[in-house]
Amino acid sequence: MKSLIISLFILLIPSILFATGENDSISYKPLVKFPVMGMSTVQYAKIQLKNTTVSNDISMAEYQLFLNFVVKLKEKKTYLFNGVDFSTFRFSLDSQTHQSFDKGLYSLAYKIGIIQVLKNRWQLIGFITPTLASDLKSKLSTEDFVLQSTLMINKRHNEYMEYGFGLSFNTRFGRELLVPVFVFNYKKRNWSSINAFPGFLSGYYHFGNSKIGLSASIFGNLYNYTDTQTHNKQIDKVSYSRILLGPKFQTKLYRDIYLKLSLGTVLMNMHEVYNDDDQLYMEPSSKEKFFFNMAINFLK
Repeated sequence: MKSLIISLFILLIPSILFATGENDSISYKPLVKFPVMGMSTVQYAKIQLKNTTVSNDISMAEYQLFLNFVVKLKEKKTYLFNGVDFSTFRFSLDSQTHQSFDKGLYSLAYKIGIIQVLKNRWQLIGFITPTLASDLKSKLSTEDFVLQSTLMINKRHNEYMEYGFGLSFNTRFGRELLVPVFVFNYKKRNWSSINAFPGFLSGYYHFGNSKIGLSASIFGNLYNYTDTQTHNKQIDKVSYSRILLGPKFQTKLYRDIYLKLSLGTVLMNMHEVYNDDDQLYMEPSSKEKFFFNMAINFLK
């Protein structure tokens, strides 16, 4: 299946690269504002672990800071993208049978990529994102890093719509994954839709300097775990992933500064614990829970 996906993608690239450029002179306003910098937090309601006969309450929270900037390499042709993202995942366990603890896992990602403008309003986009993901309790090693890379072709179809497709490879979910990626963005009058399937889906209604809508997003990370004070020595890595689904509201605070609020439910909340042999050691699951997200972003 992976070979078929790669072959189809490679076969489509030449037809795009050598497409006629009859509409190259036409340019449109971006459909999506560029996120320059921002900070956000996701707070989760306290829940109980499944498949337990006694109370095991777990609390979780996420915090994020990011900075993005683009360097022009060739006028209207080639651009270099740079981005830094720091996030913290905190969780605590209040158990009647095990030692209670509070734990922090951290990730620092550097995203670098090339945006190449092609003929007929096509773009070739390639990114690579090495990420340090660890509890930072020991010296850094190759075990502390995960990788994500993406290669995409995007097309600005007209004033209201753009679409694209590509491939993404990553190790952030506890295993090597090669998945197809599809982008579809649309904005006309008071309605818009921003989508990067399978990672993010959304639809909004705009009014004044605000918008309200519904979104679904996927997040996952694989952390190197070396703290043996709260768990036994077999634990080597911790994988966490979830899907957030719920309404979202965004409004302008001042000039290019925006406030974003969202709440809803968490789907497919998964935790996986691996031992030193990279084998699945534990798979504690938690009941579905609610979340609240607040972010302040500088958008251009």
